Amino acid sequence: MTENAPGGTLVGAPVSASDSDGDALTYALSGATEFVIDAASGQIRVAAGATLDYETTTSYTVTVSVTDGKNAQGNADATVDATVEVTINVLDQLPPARPDAPSVEPTAAQPTTVLQVTWTAPTNAGRPAITDYDVRYRASGASAWVLHGVAGVATTTRIPGLEPDTAYEVQVAAANVEGLGPWSDAGTGRTASLSDPNDPDGPSIPTGPTGPDGPTGSNGPGGPTGPGNPGGNSGNPGGNSGNPGGNSGNPGSTDSPSGSSNGPSVTTVQSRAAASGSEPTDAGYGVFSREQGGPMLAEATLQNPITTFMSGFGAWTPEKALLFSFVWPALLAAAALLSQVLQWKYQVSLWTAVLAGLAAIFLFFWRRRKKAEDEDQAGEAPTLRPAT
Repeated sequence: MTENAPGGTLVGAPVSASDSDGDALTYALSGATEFVIDAASGQIRVAAGATLDYETTTSYTVTVSVTDGKNAQGNADATVDATVEVTINVLDQLPPARPDAPSVEPTAAQPTTVLQVTWTAPTNAGRPAITDYDVRYRASGASAWVLHGVAGVATTTRIPGLEPDTAYEVQVAAANVEGLGPWSDAGTGRTASLSDPNDPDGPSIPTGPTGPDGPTGSNGPGGPTGPGNPGGNSGNPGGNSGNPGGNSGNPGSTDSPSGSSNGPSVTTVQSRAAASGSEPTDAGYGVFSREQGGPMLAEATLQNPITTFMSGFGAWTPEKALLFSFVWPALLAAAALLSQVLQWKYQVSLWTAVLAGLAAIFLFFWRRRKKAEDEDQAGEAPTLRPAT
């Protein structure tokens, strides 16, 4: 009997006995639970659930007994009439045979890191059925193998995680209930290099030569030269009718300070209307300037909107300022009274801040205007200052 035989497997031919009276015979078996016997036919079978393992037990000895159920007088009697010993040898089974060397090719999707391994199942006549396969691989020249399990009896698998542009050896072995069979001869395959045109990422494209530098752009035209600073501080006039001096630019008497030359000389003329006082002083001057030897340039200063507004009230005298100082507290009192009547409890501080701010603004600009008028009255009419 071969090892690993399933329950119910017949063990040889039936045990037979004969009776001279032709009575029916009954068989029984003892000595091993791994086997049973058919009481009517004497056929021995492997017991259900029994495990026959050659590596554990190579043979079994059982006793088969038989009776016709009667004694010599023909009366019923269960005494055994005869027995026989039967030896059952367990035959060793072999693992699967050696497969042929597998084919090893890089995969189409990931040729640089994955190899596809394919093989053919070995001839397995007289052996237990193949239950699975094992695969192992190594880089060419390496000594250690790396195991790669295969589920089921499929005859193909993929080995991932490999190095690009590297040759690998791959072996296959089949297994059954008796264990793993011998390893096949090695099949060899090589992963693709990173620059392989079959790589789905595409081949590496060499960098082309560096193109020549383009022409350097020309500088744009420069802007116009602004008016220069005055050549120096002009001296104070020595008298009402002083004539300009020599190259030093000192008008009038010889005791007037000399102006120092720091840059190109500029001729400056005030607006005639501003100089004569026919327009407000804070409204600004029209200034015409010219660098030495250059064209005449015009420059207009911006008017201050606040002083322009205040100029509409005429001269801002101290009397008007005194009157205003009485008016704005009265306005604060009126706002406070109105807020009490209308129950604007939280608006008084706001009105106070607004009105106080307006008062401060008007007083500030009045003081500034007054100072400017005083300076104008102390000075003289503008004169033409020749360039030095």
